[in-house]
Amino acid sequence: MIFAIVWDFLTQLGMFIGWAFWPTLADVRARPSLLLRPLALRRAFFTQVWAIFGQHIDEGGKEIKNQLVTPHALGVVLEIGAGHGHTAHYLDISKVTRYVALEPNLGFHAHIRQHAHDAGFVEADGTLLILGTGGEDIAGIIHSLGPSSVDTLLSIHSLCSVPNPKSTIRALVHRVLKPGGQLLSYEHIEGRTRGVRFAQAMLNPIWTMFFDGCNIGRPIFDWLRAADDWESSEEWGIEESGPETLFDRRVGRFVRRT
Repeated sequence: MIFAIVWDFLTQLGMFIGWAFWPTLADVRARPSLLLRPLALRRAFFTQVWAIFGQHIDEGGKEIKNQLVTPHALGVVLEIGAGHGHTAHYLDISKVTRYVALEPNLGFHAHIRQHAHDAGFVEADGTLLILGTGGEDIAGIIHSLGPSSVDTLLSIHSLCSVPNPKSTIRALVHRVLKPGGQLLSYEHIEGRTRGVRFAQAMLNPIWTMFFDGCNIGRPIFDWLRAADDWESSEEWGIEESGPETLFDRRVGRFVRRT
């Protein structure tokens, strides 16, 4: 079974590389300095991957986001790792006063702006703010928004890539999220079996290199549970995720005490 998991992983990785290689090579030819900047090169590659697959991945999680985001997100919503900004379409504009898209890949910002505008959030009236930083930049977030000023923290397939995730999650909850605020999360997590966790550990360095720091196998929901003495929380798994998958996924809503 583990062999099949690894083979499927390598097959998918090869597909991603095959699709993104030539556009990335064109970027390198246009900007040879990318070869001297590994992080910039990694992001250039991932920009091409997401341009091809981002819409498909969003559509694959549409039902989940309709259940998690649309009925619950309200007030000032801060999305960690907004990607292309697809989440804006799941926000109820009658309940959300501001969409703050946190995205360190500057190549994604034009897409965020377009999706947000299509959903009714614009920079001109202050309902949209795009910050070119990651969730770990707590000081930068507070400088832009003020302390404990966010009503809804939102993470969708993004906590897999933040540095120092355990301390970052705790800082976001205690320094950015308001008392009484909520954290909505939809993430891929560590495997359920020892064999899957072994495969995740073995394959993670390869995946991380090509997918802009994304880590497979993080115990994200353990960290979310431990981040605060939550007033209430609810979690559920994804039916199609099974015990023998590298990308088991989980959904949760956590509410802070007032």
